[in-house]
Amino acid sequence: MTENNQAAFSSYVPGVYKFNESVFRDLRTHMRVAPAFKGTCAVVATSSTLLKRTDGARIDRAHTVVRVNSLPMLPHLFREHTGSHTDVLVTTFNRWTHANLSSYKQPVRVFYCVNRHVDRCWTATSNDGLFRVSPGFVRTVQRLHGIQRWPSTGLIALSLANVLCDRVEAYGFGIDSTFSNCSHYYNADGGDPTRCTHQVREARMRNTQRKYTLYSNSSWHDFRREALILRNHPALDTQRTAVRD
Repeated sequence: MTENNQAAFSSYVPGVYKFNESVFRDLRTHMRVAPAFKGTCAVVATSSTLLKRTDGARIDRAHTVVRVNSLPMLPHLFREHTGSHTDVLVTTFNRWTHANLSSYKQPVRVFYCVNRHVDRCWTATSNDGLFRVSPGFVRTVQRLHGIQRWPSTGLIALSLANVLCDRVEAYGFGIDSTFSNCSHYYNADGGDPTRCTHQVREARMRNTQRKYTLYSNSSWHDFRREALILRNHPALDTQRTAVRD
């Protein structure tokens, strides 16, 4: 394991989660199915800004396609914007994701646990063998960007790529309300970003406008701070990272 992999998946610090290093090391022994970040990585989030360009072919040409929390949805409508290939899915843990992507085929998942306790996100490692983002890496991202709250899954995925890939291209981050008020690209009704639909699909979407507004204004993440990070933070090396909103 490289030094960067060690930092991302094996480093422990106290205070992020309510368990000690011994518990983490025991959980870590079950993690066998490591993700393969390599070469040029396309990190693809789910913002409706994905629909501003037809970058799907460019995304699929990357050595490693890393998606955030959701695989391409309604691909017949959105493939030209989102691409179709996926190597790694960086996601929070829920029962649907765990049950329906339980094989070790592509994409390989990386779970980001956002509950301070030893909940099922951690204990399920004994069954799935998949890697979890380490407490040390969560703390590094918080300190590097001056965030007191949980970093979003998107920022975690982008940070993993920044340390594990040779070059990073980021797609579908940020909000452009002058383009679309849809919370995610797959909320664009029939692919039209000026019309939003909020049907529940696969128990995965926080996608009614009311729920999205409540979520984006909650104390769980600091989206305003993260928006500034994506645009201006010096830790994002512009030679290695091309953010495509």
